[in-house]
Amino acid sequence: MSNSLSAEMADRMAPIRQRYFEILRQRMVIVEKAVALIPQHAFADAADRAELQSEAHKLAGTGTTYGFPNISDRARLLEDALMANPDSGPDNLLELANQLLTVCHEALSTATATVTHVAPLPVAVDKAVVQTNQLPVLLVLDDDPSILQLMRETFQNDARVVTGVNSTEALVLIQNEKPDLVLLDNLMPGGVSGLSLLEGLQSSPQLKNIPVIMISGSEKPEEVMRGLMAGAVDYITKPFDIFEMSAKVRKRLWRLQCQILIADDDESIRDLVRHKLKSAGCSTVCASDGEQAWGILQNQPIALAVLDLMMPGFDGMALLRMMKADARFEDIPVVFLTARHMSADVLAGLNTGAADYITKPFNSDELVMRCTRLLPPLPKKRR
Repeated sequence: MSNSLSAEMADRMAPIRQRYFEILRQRMVIVEKAVALIPQHAFADAADRAELQSEAHKLAGTGTTYGFPNISDRARLLEDALMANPDSGPDNLLELANQLLTVCHEALSTATATVTHVAPLPVAVDKAVVQTNQLPVLLVLDDDPSILQLMRETFQNDARVVTGVNSTEALVLIQNEKPDLVLLDNLMPGGVSGLSLLEGLQSSPQLKNIPVIMISGSEKPEEVMRGLMAGAVDYITKPFDIFEMSAKVRKRLWRLQCQILIADDDESIRDLVRHKLKSAGCSTVCASDGEQAWGILQNQPIALAVLDLMMPGFDGMALLRMMKADARFEDIPVVFLTARHMSADVLAGLNTGAADYITKPFNSDELVMRCTRLLPPLPKKRR
């Protein structure tokens, strides 16, 4: 990363980081309370230990994200000590808690310096082009207010951001909002883990297709795999790099606004292509024949069309010619997905204006890659 780009990113993080410092001070009060209790042997109460473990977990998950890896490292050591041995000796806990306070104080000493140059947060989608009521709905479920604030400000121009802080509230929000994308923390109050909530969503026909990105403080391979097997489309571990994370989420949010038409008379092909494109963050609409596909084009904005060559009614080639003859649809990229693999068929499709030609049987991951590269690019950020 260039020095100028690093400086630009630091500027953009400045206003958000100031709010992090406010939350950091509040968390330090709880750690300081534990430090006062431990030498007096008054720290045996389970509620006190649970409170300290919760704060250590949150500090571990956000320190590096806000530019303070020492906070994440020290908080993780304290959290691990409390989790691994509930009866961990007071001397060890006192040392770890004091080390955490030290690095928190060091972070706070930079608070004044970070406000000397404050730049606006990044804007990825021009609100003049995409009105608020047309933006996708991003639901962020996390009990850490610093994470929620960061997500609200990072994605305020890319989505309508809705937030929740516990698993009970989460289910109500998912049912009511029908979000286009969910960022789901695994550890939240409410009696149900994020992972269990995700597994429950998969049993609901109305909710199972909502894409969910798990966010967790655990990097254990078995937990990552369980999240992905439960239906998560991605898995992000805390602490995360906000710019890498936002680029990943922003790409998904933009793809949700770029609807792909899938036209094929084979239901199993439609289901497979729809599933794979949806897993890649794309919005899809399906047609079982050329006539139905033409009707969809008339009534819905389409960014890309995946067409079978041989369909009832209008075949794929006839539909492509109709699109090229109509100024409303002539610039929509068309990908042929067909069992006709002779060179003459491929050349005929490309010469008529198809952007790509994929033959059956096909590699579904390759199809996703070749389709998504034809989608409109993410709009440039505006200052």
